[in-house]
Amino acid sequence: MMEGTYIRVSGTTRKADDFVVKELSFQGENKYYDQTIALCQTVTQDQIKALCHTMYDYAIKQCTTAGERAEVKTVEEKHLIAWGLLVQREGKVFPTNGFLLLTNNPFLEASIQCALFKGTDRTVFIDRKEYDGALFEQVDEAYRFVLRNIRMGAEINGLYRKDVYELPIDSIRELIANAVSHRSYLDPAKVQVAIYDDRLEVTSPGMLIGGITIEDLKSGCSRPRNRGIVSAFTYMKIIEQWGSGIPKMISACKEAGLPEPELKEMGGNFRVNMFRPGEKTTQATTQATTQATTQATTQATTQANEEIAKLLEFCETPKNRKEIQEYMKFENREYFRKSILNPLIKAGLLKLTMPEKPTSPNQKYYHSVD
Repeated sequence: MMEGTYIRVSGTTRKADDFVVKELSFQGENKYYDQTIALCQTVTQDQIKALCHTMYDYAIKQCTTAGERAEVKTVEEKHLIAWGLLVQREGKVFPTNGFLLLTNNPFLEASIQCALFKGTDRTVFIDRKEYDGALFEQVDEAYRFVLRNIRMGAEINGLYRKDVYELPIDSIRELIANAVSHRSYLDPAKVQVAIYDDRLEVTSPGMLIGGITIEDLKSGCSRPRNRGIVSAFTYMKIIEQWGSGIPKMISACKEAGLPEPELKEMGGNFRVNMFRPGEKTTQATTQATTQATTQATTQATTQANEEIAKLLEFCETPKNRKEIQEYMKFENREYFRKSILNPLIKAGLLKLTMPEKPTSPNQKYYHSVD
């Protein structure tokens, strides 16, 4: 007679590892590892305030408009308690594993291994890094690692030049963030981000939980393994809580003309493959991009010259910054100032009505035909 706990993995039955048994116990009792009080750990008010401040600053930096920034509320101790990152008992506050993972992170297994390989297997390393520290910092570092090691082109649209990567970058970030937020922290393995000639591969320790299937994920259904971390990442605008990450990734790849990403469970892990453009596709795309960029650049230059000429005519009567920005239909004030207004002033095409006070709120700008 067999003793112990057995599980089905990749079509086979095998004895469950101790950490798997422990995780099954957590699920059975509706408990979450990240909301469990960290053993032999204490927390100070300064540490709590520091995390609250860090989370708020991070969320603000993720916003792209003033309206979004206005909607971000400050984080307080009560929110960390509600998310299970702190636990209050007998008038005292204790940190949970989730709190530690978002701060000093003492867990050796809670890191991301990144690698760039030559070819389509793991035989030859070209570059590799490992990132530890607070989870959100790991996500940022791994994301930057991927961007450094995939191809990038450009699109010209009117006055704008936009960098375009071979893979949808929002999906790359979401994929890495999901691997970190939904992984099993009882599993001693690490999140792995691997780049091959033909694909980006992200592997997260731990199988799908709660009866969720791969088809469920594709349709937008999900169940968080780490509720506290998911709540924090959602507030910080790192992930979306409603399970939309996988459907959006599939849609983004389809729009980019890429194959549908592959989702699979293997050896107790969950893996997603995003497929890079093939060599022939890349060559054709590069050639087409070069031709299109040359043509677009010529068109954009002509269009830009026409728009600048209209702007200078508009400014024959002095106008303030807001009037000019609205005339040019720019929403981002800082971008308008750095990319349009300042270069025109530097070129002598626009002059200041109050040159001795360049930052005055009453400053206006004009074009002299002399």
